[in-house]
Amino acid sequence: MNPRNWRWTVGLLEIGFIIGLAMCLFGEAQAGTIPVSQEPQVLVILDTSQGMAGNLQGAIMSGSGTVAANADSASPPCYLLNSYTPRSTLGPSSGGSCPAGEAAYTVSVGGVLTDNSESMINVAEQGILSALNNPTYTNIMQAGLMGYATSGTPAPYDTWVYYMSGDTPTTASPGAECTPGTFGYGTTSGSTCVANDPLSVPNPCYNAPTGGDCTPIAKVIGSGLTTAPYLYIGQSSDDPQINDVLYWSTSSPSGNFVTYDGPNPTNPYSNYTLSEYEDQILSGNYLLEGYHLTGPNIGPFATSPTDAGYIPYSGEVWYARRGLAFDGKPVTNGTSGGQGHLYIPVAALNATQIALFNTTMAPEQFVKGGSEIVAGSEYAPTAGALTAALTDLTTSANAPQPACAPKYVILITNGQPTMGLHGHVYPPLGSASGQGYGEVLSPGSANNDNAVTEAITAVKNLANYTTGGLSGIKTYVLGVGAGVNCPPSATNCTTEASDSYTVLKDLAVAGKTNVVYSADTAVAFQQAFNAILNNIAAQIVTAPAGSSPSVIGNSSFEYVATSNPSLGEGNMSAYLIKSSGNTASTASWDINAEMTASNRSSVLYSEGPATGSATVGPVTLLTNMDAAAFAIPSGSTLTPAIIEQYTIDPSYDAGKYLGGRQSGWYVGLMTANKPIYMGPPNDPNLLSSTGYDSYAQSESGRTPLVLVGSNDGFLYAVNAVSGSLVWGWMPRPLVQDLQNYSTFWQGPNMAGMRPRVVDAQAGGSSSAWATYIVGGAQQGAIQYALQLTSTGALNSEAWEQDNANAITPNPVAPVIFRLVPGSGTAYEAAVLNTTTTTTASTLVMTNVATGVADTITLPFVAGSQPYIDNSNDIFIGDNAGNVWTGSLLSASGQLATKISWTPLNNTAPSPIGTNFGTSASTSGGTGAITYVDGAYYNGVEYLTLQSAGRVTTLQDGANGWAPLWTSYAGGSDTFTSGNYVTSTSVASLPSNAIVTNPVQIINGAVILPVSVPPGSTDGACAASTAEYYYYMLDNGGFPSGVFGSGGQGLKGPLKVGTGVAYTPSIAIMNGQLRLQGMASGGVGPSMITQGPPPAGPASWRELFY
Repeated sequence: MNPRNWRWTVGLLEIGFIIGLAMCLFGEAQAGTIPVSQEPQVLVILDTSQGMAGNLQGAIMSGSGTVAANADSASPPCYLLNSYTPRSTLGPSSGGSCPAGEAAYTVSVGGVLTDNSESMINVAEQGILSALNNPTYTNIMQAGLMGYATSGTPAPYDTWVYYMSGDTPTTASPGAECTPGTFGYGTTSGSTCVANDPLSVPNPCYNAPTGGDCTPIAKVIGSGLTTAPYLYIGQSSDDPQINDVLYWSTSSPSGNFVTYDGPNPTNPYSNYTLSEYEDQILSGNYLLEGYHLTGPNIGPFATSPTDAGYIPYSGEVWYARRGLAFDGKPVTNGTSGGQGHLYIPVAALNATQIALFNTTMAPEQFVKGGSEIVAGSEYAPTAGALTAALTDLTTSANAPQPACAPKYVILITNGQPTMGLHGHVYPPLGSASGQGYGEVLSPGSANNDNAVTEAITAVKNLANYTTGGLSGIKTYVLGVGAGVNCPPSATNCTTEASDSYTVLKDLAVAGKTNVVYSADTAVAFQQAFNAILNNIAAQIVTAPAGSSPSVIGNSSFEYVATSNPSLGEGNMSAYLIKSSGNTASTASWDINAEMTASNRSSVLYSEGPATGSATVGPVTLLTNMDAAAFAIPSGSTLTPAIIEQYTIDPSYDAGKYLGGRQSGWYVGLMTANKPIYMGPPNDPNLLSSTGYDSYAQSESGRTPLVLVGSNDGFLYAVNAVSGSLVWGWMPRPLVQDLQNYSTFWQGPNMAGMRPRVVDAQAGGSSSAWATYIVGGAQQGAIQYALQLTSTGALNSEAWEQDNANAITPNPVAPVIFRLVPGSGTAYEAAVLNTTTTTTASTLVMTNVATGVADTITLPFVAGSQPYIDNSNDIFIGDNAGNVWTGSLLSASGQLATKISWTPLNNTAPSPIGTNFGTSASTSGGTGAITYVDGAYYNGVEYLTLQSAGRVTTLQDGANGWAPLWTSYAGGSDTFTSGNYVTSTSVASLPSNAIVTNPVQIINGAVILPVSVPPGSTDGACAASTAEYYYYMLDNGGFPSGVFGSGGQGLKGPLKVGTGVAYTPSIAIMNGQLRLQGMASGGVGPSMITQGPPPAGPASWRELFY
């Protein structure tokens, strides 16, 4: 709201101020980077209207604590912390400190007042920066930032919260307590003037000294005002239906003033038309509400609306100075993109780009012309910003390259569009002013609010843009704050919140994303923003992840998981492998078609509540879960029964809870999961263990299953022959998130370490054996082991670990080791990276059967999962290109609880990290070692190290580990006499080639999955080629005579498709090893080994990737 010069009927009375009143999910493509033509180009549009300065409930508290006179009322220095981590731990700028559990609204940084509040813009910026500083996202996408443009640089102003007296104007004498049209006051927090002033707020004039602002105010309100701790009011500008403050910088009055003897007109809604409201910026004829008198006397006073659309018109209005915020005049012409300010053009998220984000999204400093983005636009010209986004993503000089790369817009806003393309302005639909001026909401169009209809049209223009090979530009919508968080299941919403949600839903539907992401806490924002990035990333790789084919009777199947990220469709299909070794073109069955709602209802499980000393609860049908597991907040219309039903059948209740998923489809996305075949127990390495032979024989008839995880939250087990659903299991921590049906299916729920089947002695017993499924969810934050019955059914959850804020770097299948070869005691080793302000890595080693775990803090930031050799030496790559090693055995031969880590360096001329760092600079990677693997060949142990652009092999010898050869994008070397020497025998990777998946090691040969971007003659938008490069472990030469494909021996790299190359799957067929080539573009050619198969699965570590 702006104060205005006000023409009273007897003449022109000017107020000389211009002020405003207003505002590892990516699975196979995660190793380092992806071809530039496939990198998503993401433009974040951050609403920078003045409303974003409000907290998550809408009240604009930025700069609070800077008005000493109102420290106990309108300008408190501290606020309660919930899930928000303040951007500074400094105390209030006014001095002193905040109590435990509270933080300062405003801090002094280098002598400059800086916003530290839980404002919507702070929450959004913090969440965006956290994601964009995460290598999970930086390695695979480009990003830029846009806000709303202003006609000049926004400047900081003092802000004033305003309170309105009871609605009925009066001519009663000033000071008549509880008189209609005046304020009341008293000693109780509950108003004694319920009929006229039903609300109470701390009285800014309580115990005020004489001679200040409060003396003349008391003459207006009543002589007892300064002795009353509470002020009784009719309404506050902090009300969610208003969410406004007065922006006005003045030295007098210093903290408080009251306007009275008015208003004129008595009601703006009957005096002004909606058309006059819309034209006020263009015409200069502002809608004014004025008062003849003020106390202290500053003359007549009038205000006009801005973004919130509201101007007070009660009998009296009390203004209390609160803090600081920014005000910037709007740009009125948005047809050519002038209403969008491109702060950061879309570009690769390298160190320079990330530094720009960190600088631009620093906390607001209350000075004019700072480098940071501020919430200062008087209106929200959303259509203009979206129009600018289309230009800046496609045709402007700032447009990212290549032009054919997929493009996305993420719109983050706290409310509705309030300015159209031509400078007309509109009150928010459903707000007090919107209702007062007669705006009508019509879902899908919002008939008489062109700010909304033009925004919808702008989103449709993005979605329909197909020039240059693009298939449209999708728009994701993220609503921040309680003012937009009002889905159909919510209750007690304001009309404005409900209408805002409808508007955002219309924008999402027009943008072909269909879902409104909403957040009213900092944690919820981070989850929602990450879910959007995850959904975008899932569209990079939407094609199959194949399983290891397995012979069943006289037939064999290849199991292929697929996803359609836009509609939330996941599936797994079984393709018959013909006697020729080729795969049938038509699936024999798929699991979605084999499911029914009735079947799912009877076999979908989770974990019930733990009792007594137990750390995990019993396996429990979803339909029998306890209410506490769902954690439904009070006021929600959802119930456990409703959540159970739409989880079993997403189309339940006529699709009311689909949340953007495809109607009639059961299975969620599988973009980060690979099917795993589970036959009867048959590990030859365990035959010497007591009782295993008998166990394997007793369960030889166990029904073979295929396991696959879906981001609908379930690990599914299906019959490997028929595809029928045997059971599905969801970790208990995910159950509480099922209520978020619009976004849950897009999160990394069952992404992380793919499941691995392990036979181990149950409970550590010397004779009792069981089969366990060890896996992970939420990118490794949840890890678990399930114990199976003799039929393959769920028996119990053996253990579960919940690690908040943790993810596994470059997840593979769980790494399983046994301290004694052939022992029945098995352990899982997992590396977790936890990021707060910095990233810390831990190694967690867990007994598969008992769940007893040891956690060891690593002295480096891990880039890979561990590799553990037969001597119980562990190797882990870090983010700087180094490999660290230590022993898992303690001096007594037990599992170590402390490990002495040693960097595994080259003897000369430089450490491994330097080698990888150098290669990274030429291949576009980061230098991080993403995968470490190893093998024994002819009695010698070897290690393979991978980064985004290199593979290096090391050999263990009498003098320790030494490199043998390396191949990287644009070159290859052998290590000779302590130096790297350019090699002619080791195949170089093509220039700009990208290593996309772990190696496969077979019969002393290395298969390296590589994606090769198009060449200069192909054009940047041509598809990348997925290829396998082959090397001998010991010398890097080509493994002639080892592999064949299509009836001929391989003599060089093998093309397996387009896009991202995946690690080939493997099985024994007809006495030979069969390897199935896989790429994101589809199933590739198969290969066979031309020599005899290896002795047993213990030598196939690659099987478990």
